[in-house]
Amino acid sequence: MKLSYIAPPAIALIASGIWLGLQHQEITDLVHKTSMINERIEVVNRGSQASHSSEADEKAADLPKELLLENGSLDWAALARFMTNNHGNGMPKNIRTMIKLEQKLMELEVSDIKKALKLIKRLQLSAPQREALQNTIGRVFIQKEPKTALAYFEDNLNDDHSALTWMLREAVGKWAKEEPLAALAWFDEQKAKGAFEATKLDPNAGAENEYASQIYSALLLSDPAQVDARLSILPDREKERLLQNAALWSGTPEKENAYFDLVRRNLGEGQQAQIIGGALVLPLMRGGDLDAVSEKLSSAKISDTERQAGIEKVSQHFARPWNRSAFDLKETYAWFGKEAPDQQLELTAKTYAHYGNHRNTNFEATFQEVSALAAETGNPELLIHFANGLERREEQLNSIKDEGLKSSLSEIIHNLPE
Repeated sequence: MKLSYIAPPAIALIASGIWLGLQHQEITDLVHKTSMINERIEVVNRGSQASHSSEADEKAADLPKELLLENGSLDWAALARFMTNNHGNGMPKNIRTMIKLEQKLMELEVSDIKKALKLIKRLQLSAPQREALQNTIGRVFIQKEPKTALAYFEDNLNDDHSALTWMLREAVGKWAKEEPLAALAWFDEQKAKGAFEATKLDPNAGAENEYASQIYSALLLSDPAQVDARLSILPDREKERLLQNAALWSGTPEKENAYFDLVRRNLGEGQQAQIIGGALVLPLMRGGDLDAVSEKLSSAKISDTERQAGIEKVSQHFARPWNRSAFDLKETYAWFGKEAPDQQLELTAKTYAHYGNHRNTNFEATFQEVSALAAETGNPELLIHFANGLERREEQLNSIKDEGLKSSLSEIIHNLPE
């Protein structure tokens, strides 16, 4: 496959695999870092398009000579050292070099990839270096021939902390889009062999739902009855977990509506609303764009109950990004006033309480901010709802150093109804 036939997002995702294998990471962290890398690549691409010094750009983008053997092929041991020395917190320092390296990697044929993977096993490398190289080549392998790559990496299907496993799940999705029934047959075969069984005491740790959701996503429009039949034999809790997988709901509006219908057919009304509300809102929470949430809730084909669930998800998850501060929560007051005026105070206070319970280490600052909002808006009820939503009241109260604030919260807690 020539590089020109690969869409830019695919290039970015392949290239991400070069760096994200340097350490074991949670899947959510991998997704976040991939997104950050993609944004940096887009900036570099825009800069390159605006440049008129093509010769200088070409020279600047050349791979460092120490990464190449005399015949022009990649020196894998040197690449491992380069990757270890040129990243910070799992992120590449030189995006241009990463893109050029990706171009070089995409020139490899599948036979070259298999030879490289065998060679890497024999090199004197540290475990993180070996894993990083395997992920680097594995990502290219998956993009070129996902079905073949799945067979090659069959022993790596079920490691929740491996970037390669994350890639293999994407490979199933890519294959399923082209041959959904073949991918489904593969899934059944692997399941029969126990390939997806949990390897930890946690019963939710297995990878079965991750692979299933990729395949069911491909069948959602073409054969929804097949998906319904598969879901019908699952226990309720497992069915609910599977239907919450983002692989099912991401895509076109047509696919989104098909997903909503799937949820409605297979779960009770209360569960339906929670899952559909989450699917509408959670993808927008990292950016915290409440106007985008409003637009989504108004344009989606959903019931009033599902819309209400989406609004409540904002209260639970607006503070989700770790860079959100207690001061930022103030904007939810006006938003809830517009979207759910009868619950404005309760949902705003819950947002602050959730932040104080789970997202920050300075509870005192959170109480200061919600107290300021209550005074500014003339709504002392905010503080009652806030105190009611606290999960560790005594511990949180004792963390407050300011005696005035501490006394104020103590009185509110003391007067809460039993």
